[in-house]
Amino acid sequence: MIDKSKQYWSGDCAADIDEYLREYTELPDLEVKPVTCSCGSDCFTVLVDQDEGAVLLKCTHCAEEKFLLDSAEYWPSCQPKAGICRLCKNAEYNVRVGFVRDEEGRIQWIYMGNRCTDCGVLGSYVDWGVDSEISDELEQML
Repeated sequence: MIDKSKQYWSGDCAADIDEYLREYTELPDLEVKPVTCSCGSDCFTVLVDQDEGAVLLKCTHCAEEKFLLDSAEYWPSCQPKAGICRLCKNAEYNVRVGFVRDEEGRIQWIYMGNRCTDCGVLGSYVDWGVDSEISDELEQML
C-alpha cells in the first residue's frame, strides 16, 4: 500500500511500484512488469543515463549485470549516474517497467519505476520514447 502522507511517496513492497507508475503517468491501464535477475532476486543497484534513456542494473544478490530492454545499444555514448535514494541514501532498489503501447501493441513509451529497499521511497529515474520496435525477446528478459 502506498503512503502518500509524507514528502516522498513510499511503498511496503515492490508491487506498490505498479500503482505508483500508474498514478505518476496518469495512465490507469499502464502495463507494468517486474524486473528480476536470473538468480530470482528483485533487488538491484541502478546506473541510469536520463538523456539517453538507458539503464544498467546490477543484482545485489549475485552481482549479475543486465541492461534494461534496449539500453545496451545506447550505453557506449552514456554518462550514467548511480541511483541513490533521496531520503535515506540507500542504493538498492526494486525495479519495474511500465509500457505505453499503440493500437497495434507496439511499445511507444517506457517508464522505469523504482522502490528503495530500505525506506520504501518510490520514484521513476527515467522514461523514454521508443523509436524502433522493442523485440519480445528483450521485453521477456526483464
